[in-house]
Amino acid sequence: MSGRSLRVLSVEDSADDTELILLELRRGGFAPSCERVATPETMRQALRRGPWDIILADFKMPHFSGPEALELLKAEGLDVPFIIVSGQVGEDVAVQSMKAGAQDFFRKDNLTLLPVAVERELREAERRREGRRVSAALREAQHHEGVLLDSIKDYAIFRVDTEGIITSWNPGVERVKGYTASEFIGKPFAMLFTPEQREQNMPMSELRQAAAEGIFQGEGVRLRKDGSLFEAELVLRPIRDERGRVTGFVKVTRDISARKRQERHLRLLAEASTLLVDSLDMKVTFSSLARLAVPMLADLCSVETLADDGSLELVAVAHQDPAKEALARELRRRYPRRNETPHGVLRVIRSGRPELVNEVPEDFFVRDSRGDEERLRVFELLGIRSHLVVPLLARGRCIGALSFVYMESGRRYDEEDLHLAEELARRASLAFDNSLLYERAQEAIRLRDEFLAVASHELKTPLTPLRMKLQVLRREAEAAPQSCLPADRVIRTLQVAESQVGRLNTLVHALLEVSNISSGPLALELDDVDLTAVVRDVVTRFEAQALKASCAVEVEAPGPVVGRWDRMRLDQMVTNLLSNALKYGPGKPVHLRVEPEEGRVTLTVRDEGIGIHPEHLLRIFDKFERAVSERHYGGLGLGLYIVRQIVEALGGRIAARSSPGEGATFEVSLPMSR
Repeated sequence: MSGRSLRVLSVEDSADDTELILLELRRGGFAPSCERVATPETMRQALRRGPWDIILADFKMPHFSGPEALELLKAEGLDVPFIIVSGQVGEDVAVQSMKAGAQDFFRKDNLTLLPVAVERELREAERRREGRRVSAALREAQHHEGVLLDSIKDYAIFRVDTEGIITSWNPGVERVKGYTASEFIGKPFAMLFTPEQREQNMPMSELRQAAAEGIFQGEGVRLRKDGSLFEAELVLRPIRDERGRVTGFVKVTRDISARKRQERHLRLLAEASTLLVDSLDMKVTFSSLARLAVPMLADLCSVETLADDGSLELVAVAHQDPAKEALARELRRRYPRRNETPHGVLRVIRSGRPELVNEVPEDFFVRDSRGDEERLRVFELLGIRSHLVVPLLARGRCIGALSFVYMESGRRYDEEDLHLAEELARRASLAFDNSLLYERAQEAIRLRDEFLAVASHELKTPLTPLRMKLQVLRREAEAAPQSCLPADRVIRTLQVAESQVGRLNTLVHALLEVSNISSGPLALELDDVDLTAVVRDVVTRFEAQALKASCAVEVEAPGPVVGRWDRMRLDQMVTNLLSNALKYGPGKPVHLRVEPEEGRVTLTVRDEGIGIHPEHLLRIFDKFERAVSERHYGGLGLGLYIVRQIVEALGGRIAARSSPGEGATFEVSLPMSR
């Protein structure tokens, strides 16, 4: 694929990583040629063979490092853009590297913006080279008065007399400041300063300092012809005659707004990274992030996240004016986002793509208000002029959006703002995801502790009467070793023991089932099985338990219903559902119904017991979950979880319907063939 040629020196020990970097550069429109080095000597040789457009260096290698490569580059006296590209670099190390002279840093797992950074640094390198040409020309101008560098258009270079009147012009003046020669020459150079600077007599102060010290240099805000402000790098030197008297001045002005903006963006990202790891309370963190963005990236910033039910929650709003912040909150409270709106937060969340409106049209909010005069009035009070919305993406899904708005400042969003906002959103998404993982880990620990407590209690419960009965039997045998114990007493004791051992066996079996399920898919032995026969077998087996619970068990089935199932798993499924119904519906009838349909069969188990609150219906099929207190009903909270695993392994689905006090209905739908 054709593209802009780019000579790349890769300081990297991995050929694969170098190829990934080159692939990203090709995607960004470059046609890179590359040499890879991994030791100081090979890099020194490559630098001397040069020239190179860009150096991309890993931070740490077995025999070399990014900082060492940077020092070697400086020692060679070469000005080549140097970018750290590493899988190990963190924010603190990156900032130190940039202070040492690196232009930027990227992680190897996020190279999307690398081509943009390379393009920017190529421009900056060209400007530095041009700057050196300007400095050389200015030194020459000290010996040859009146020589101006008309070929340099990125710098405004002009002369003023001792009274501050402009006497010359170069093409850079028009490019940087907007003035043609006829509009510029003969005017006081004070017109290039803001009214506040003129009131402070700053123009003449610069001339006096340059005359007294031989140079005035610094940075400051200056005024363009159209009234806009820009950040400038300034150099003012006196012009002297053969007697050393000052006869005028040469001034060089360079627009450094882009560089200053980049520096502010880097500071913003560094501060954002710090606050995003300060707290796991994401409402607090997002609120701090929104306030950090104001006013550097927005007049108003808001954060909205997507709830489980699909609704949007406004978690943070920030504006320097508390009244406008309150107005924005009120707008969201009274007028929720509309799904049909073709722009804004919901569109960004649905599509996962950002939205940038550089200039909000006059009828933008008229259309959005749809005749609601009060809503339109609130929009007009906010005075939104430009907006930017970026998605919060975590693990392949959109979890919310960051919104940035320019209002009273009059600024407008552009592509560079978009890149910054996306990077902020990326870091915020990672922090949000880490917070969710932490919450889930805490919940898992809570469930584990609760399960261990319940399991300990449940396993101990049958052991206590079993031990007591056996102790009584042993003492009686020890008291009269030669006599025979009454058969009925021994039988009753053994019945109790058998019952408790059976209960222990059930609990241990449930734990083993969960362990097997967790280790992989259920193993199925499929055969032709009659579901009706399985149901009736289970009901027969539970006759004693149903009698003890005073429950009449009713079975409604049309006849044999044969499908390709695992008989043992089918029996286990019906057993758990019936056991559940008897436990929570004592004294009430339990109804089982088998309904064949075309290619499927539905098994319904309904009790008339205590019922389940609707908010618990979604979680009762999860591991260790229950909708009632384990203190009153016991159990490990595994029965319905195992049922769901069996049903899904057989290609079916299960659902529950219930209301408190009205019993519960469980419906299992199974395909009759696999």
